[in-house]
Amino acid sequence: MKYSVKDTSAKTHNIYESDNQVVTHLNLKAGESIPSHNSDMSVVVVIYEGEIIFTEENKDYTIKAGDIITLKPNLSHSLKALEDSKLMVIKSDLK
Repeated sequence: MKYSVKDTSAKTHNIYESDNQVVTHLNLKAGESIPSHNSDMSVVVVIYEGEIIFTEENKDYTIKAGDIITLKPNLSHSLKALEDSKLMVIKSDLK
């Protein structure tokens, strides 16, 4: 199966969803943020455009195009765009 980003102008767009995985395309304009939250699944964040401050458990990381972040389930995290940014968020419950 092939999936693609259909609407790259939307802030969030789920590209693929199943019982144990969700792949989301995320657009953030400079200054926009996603408040602190967590996921009951493992998370991989791939940034492919822009620059983001990624906060995990109150520790800040600056990530930019080409960087990948991995998170274990239930870790609190948030994002703030320093530049217009595009990310792929992959949440998986792999057992």
